[in-house]
Amino acid sequence: MEGLPKSLYGMILAAFMAGVAMVLIISNFNPNESSWVVFAMMFLSILILLAGLSIPFFYLYKFKKGTLEIINIMPESVRQGLILSIVFTIVLIMQTIHVLTWWNGLSVIVIAVILDMYFKR
Repeated sequence: MEGLPKSLYGMILAAFMAGVAMVLIISNFNPNESSWVVFAMMFLSILILLAGLSIPFFYLYKFKKGTLEIINIMPESVRQGLILSIVFTIVLIMQTIHVLTWWNGLSVIVIAVILDMYFKR
């Protein structure tokens, strides 16, 4: 994979470390007896894992697709990867605190689409 930015390799490494952290948190802590700090660490590791995997995915997808504006590939990939990972993490948090319904999830997705369209150049 010649010519890829070095930051993509760092993101994949961070995603791997976040995945290991998430597995350790899930395997070592009981959710019925844990405090909010454990849940915050778990959701932060999920956020980093998803961002670390989705940003390189979006970058490689746009790179292979042959996007003409190659200078804008990385910022667009970072924006879309972060928005996707934040949406997924918010939906998981809403499910954890038992407030997730289809209209709440849909409203989070609509807000994410609006944010993506707003920050698109």
